[in-house]
Amino acid sequence: MLPRGWDSKFVREFRLAERIKGRVGVAGVYGVGDASEAAGRLSAGRTGWISDQ
Repeated sequence: MLPRGWDSKFVREFRLAERIKGRVGVAGVYGVGDASEAAGRLSAGRTGWISDQ
């Protein structure tokens, strides 16, 4: 679950990035779930999705 207000912060930071760097080509939100270790390797499930338009 994303924290309360994440969407407003995302829009605010996106607009700031456009002001500083110009047109943004790709932007998104990506996260992972709880991490676990097995056979000496760290693993975490992906959360959410990516949309390419």
